[in-house]
Amino acid sequence: MLDFTHLPKSQLIPRFDVFYAAQSAGTTTDSWQTWSKPRGVSFVYGLILGAGGGGGRPTAGANPGAGGGASGGIGTFLCQASLLPDTLYIRPGIGGAGGATDGANGSSGDTSYIVTSPVNNPSTAFEAVLVTAQGSGGGNQSTTGGVNTGTTPVFSNQLQFAITNALVGVNGSPGGNATSNGSSATWGASGIGPTCHGGGGGGGNAVTTGGGITITGGAGVGPFATIASAQGAGATGYGYNRRLDQLGPRGNSFFAFTGGKAGGGSNVANGGSGGHAAYACGGGAGGGSLSGTTGNGGNGGDALIILLAW
Repeated sequence: MLDFTHLPKSQLIPRFDVFYAAQSAGTTTDSWQTWSKPRGVSFVYGLILGAGGGGGRPTAGANPGAGGGASGGIGTFLCQASLLPDTLYIRPGIGGAGGATDGANGSSGDTSYIVTSPVNNPSTAFEAVLVTAQGSGGGNQSTTGGVNTGTTPVFSNQLQFAITNALVGVNGSPGGNATSNGSSATWGASGIGPTCHGGGGGGGNAVTTGGGITITGGAGVGPFATIASAQGAGATGYGYNRRLDQLGPRGNSFFAFTGGKAGGGSNVANGGSGGHAAYACGGGAGGGSLSGTTGNGGNGGDALIILLAW
């Protein structure tokens, strides 16, 4: 019988590490995580997501619904392990907060980093940055969806010999006017990857619905059979999330996340709150209300950073 117990783990199976956001919003001085290159590996594959923006909360009265948060961009790279230093410093961005007071915009998500230098907690100076993925914008309190401020992730010249790819995030869905339903978000469209933006809120001067999640390829794709519909008047939205473990995707735990559904609006009751988004997706917008309180915007999804070595 062959005995492989003397071999490093990295030579038996790929090393798969998932990094989740842990830092305070708005700062780059805390909660950095480290990744050590395993001995004996030849290649490293990296995936970096930008954090999603929060959904907006509309102003009470005969007003439009708020806009949903934008989704973050997605970047990947594949390179020889010898081109990377022994230690990388990792900081996934936190998703933007949804609007929590009457007439409040959603907040933008934080920037995600992979850097090579520990100087200054670690250093985010240009020469130390390997990859960045800027967080996307939050939804406006009056119809306008969050703008994909992050565009696409940016790779430094240190990865000029790597194979890289970047997908742009998507602007948040607009809210409906005072008497209209909010617009739905789309998951599965070509060129935007396995994430999506947040739905737009319903207007407050009628009984309106909040934008849901439209699934391309037909309802029932993967785990999404129950979410491809709008939220009713005053109903609260939600986001779909399939968490990855430290061993990578297993069975049906595939890489697929959605933004938050939006809250519905009402002229006789309170508006519904937007759903919180899954990783890198946009938060759903709050619904409007003529006679009650408006719904909170859902939080944008935190970023993820994944490194695979073999």
